[in-house]
Amino acid sequence: MSTKLHIVSGFLGAGKTTFIRNVIPFMKGKIALIENEYSDVSIDSELFITEELVIKEIFSGCICCSLIKDFRTTIDELTRNYDLEHIFIEPSGVGSLSDIVAVCEDISKTSGKAIEIQSLVTLVDVSSFEDYIDSFGEFYINQIENAKAIIITHIEDVTESALEKIMDEIKAVNNSAVIFSEDYLSYPTQKTLDILETAYNHELNVIGSGKTTPATSYFTTVSIHNPNKLSMEELSNLSNIFKNRELGTVLRAKGVIQLVDSSFVHFDFTPNYFDWEYLNNSKETKLSVIGKNLNQAYIKGLFSDVLEALI
Repeated sequence: MSTKLHIVSGFLGAGKTTFIRNVIPFMKGKIALIENEYSDVSIDSELFITEELVIKEIFSGCICCSLIKDFRTTIDELTRNYDLEHIFIEPSGVGSLSDIVAVCEDISKTSGKAIEIQSLVTLVDVSSFEDYIDSFGEFYINQIENAKAIIITHIEDVTESALEKIMDEIKAVNNSAVIFSEDYLSYPTQKTLDILETAYNHELNVIGSGKTTPATSYFTTVSIHNPNKLSMEELSNLSNIFKNRELGTVLRAKGVIQLVDSSFVHFDFTPNYFDWEYLNNSKETKLSVIGKNLNQAYIKGLFSDVLEALI
């Protein structure tokens, strides 16, 4: 039996973690998840509460370039130490899908274990599509043109005519991928699982491998450990704070924070989306901010001081 690799790609905040959380509980066999965080803190692993899932985290860079060696080592350790049927790979969001595929193909050829790429899925947040394709075309397009299945997210935030226009643009970049333009969260379980089968049904034809610019040339990150507790009012205002241009251009922020009532929450921000949810428990609080030209000192100061001054 071979170990199947499922690469779930997508730009910052597209919904990769949400998709994986909704698929994994219904799959059969032993499963592992490799989470690649561009920052140096782990955020999303606390959203996966099943003890049967093996989670490995790779920090401070992208598995497509600066962390290739760590990525290879992680897959080798997973296949050697566990009898895995599936490995889900969640890239950082600012990496090159073509380069990740190339590394995975090389691993499958050189590994002593039977490993094959099963799925290449890219999630596209249509509420940010136009802004991101203009500003980050190389990174953004690479993830779309190399996907075998494309899942549209945040469709509730755009008009029907805008969605049709974006769909045409996506098809112009990749006319061979199967595109799921409805809210996949409303799909029955089997249809969601079918996305993974649809996502790799013919020979790979990687576009752009080895030609992409390292993410460090474009993006910076700020990580904060043990940020101050927030009131509910401060939590509700986080979206406005991250949009403050004094911070720089914040493209993604997420974290685990504690409220003044001692409860823990996980929050998720992009320029067009903000959400949060309670966590049953957490070992530590932390947050990560990714963007361009970030004012690191100012951001760190915000989360060690009271936020009420900005409300």
